[in-house]
Amino acid sequence: MDKNEGQMPPPPPPPAATATATSAAPVSSVVPSAAPAPVPAIPRSRVGCCVAGCVGVPLLLTLIAVGAGAWVAAKAGVARVPVLSRFAYEAHAPVRMVPDAPENGAGLFSTDALAAFQNDALTQEEALERFLTEENLSAFFGNLERLGQAGAGGRLNVALTDAMLTASVRQTAARQDAANQAPAADQDHPQKQNGPFDMARAQLAVSRQRGIELFLPLRDNVQGSSVRMYLRPAVEDGALVLHVAEAWVGNLRVPASLVATFSDAVVAGPLRAAADDMRARLVWTHVEVEDGAVRLEGIPAGL
Repeated sequence: MDKNEGQMPPPPPPPAATATATSAAPVSSVVPSAAPAPVPAIPRSRVGCCVAGCVGVPLLLTLIAVGAGAWVAAKAGVARVPVLSRFAYEAHAPVRMVPDAPENGAGLFSTDALAAFQNDALTQEEALERFLTEENLSAFFGNLERLGQAGAGGRLNVALTDAMLTASVRQTAARQDAANQAPAADQDHPQKQNGPFDMARAQLAVSRQRGIELFLPLRDNVQGSSVRMYLRPAVEDGALVLHVAEAWVGNLRVPASLVATFSDAVVAGPLRAAADDMRARLVWTHVEVEDGAVRLEGIPAGL
């Protein structure tokens, strides 16, 4: 038996590739232009965040500024702010009430000396410069000599009670009431100088602990707010000067930097400028603050 018998014949080889009559289509040499890449769409959530950021940040800053202003107004008591005033403001009384005694009738200055402080057209510095005129200083030192007592070596000892000081301040209210009752020269433009303070209730209280408290109630204020300044007298080169130690508007304490600027520019500065005129009449040697009075000691010029 043939050994190849019963075996499958091997598969025939694949037919050789023959060229066909139809050749492959030629490849075009023109490359078609590529289509532009699609722009990715911005998610709606991002668009909302951008709009909220552009609108929300300025709105938030505005609300913070308005809220801060309302809080300051409520704390100072210059206006009654719903809700805030209940928590921020509390009415303040003076260190002590100065009695309305007959002594109050004796002021230290002439009747018109404090009129400049009620003139709204003047700054406080200009008003103080007008107050420290030759006439007013002469009246002031004349009253000091009248009230003072001669000490050893011709020294002058003066005790300025807070009743005297308060009477001097309230002279402005009396002058103001008289001006308001007088007929105005021009009925269409009455010349009334009321100012922001109720000078009829203003006072100066003297205490050893706090110094001289100038208490100025705000006029027509429903909160009963006031401006309070605490002054410290001192002798510098023979002249008397005042320094503002602290200041308050209602419950709002004025920053120390602003108080220092105000004190130097408006109070101590003009007094230093008038120092030469003061020393020409009296050279101060000592000042002391007690409860109820400021005690001064000086040497009259020429001694």
